[in-house]
Amino acid sequence: MELETGNLNIRHFKLANGEEIIGILSVKNDDSYIIERPVSLVPNMLGQMQFQHWFPLSEAKNFKVYK
Repeated sequence: MELETGNLNIRHFKLANGEEIIGILSVKNDDSYIIERPVSLVPNMLGQMQFQHWFPLSEAKNFKVYK
């Protein structure tokens, strides 16, 4: 399976609480961002970083993050 990423606008965000998320930037407004399928970066026991679903119990695919 091959994924075409040429048109995706993937961005890294560091939130005010220190959490880091990566997702597809769908919409950029003056006061917020709409991010599709965000994942958070979490350290593992080996000192490396791994991805984890952001809000794993939510069925939503799009999230609004205020600036």
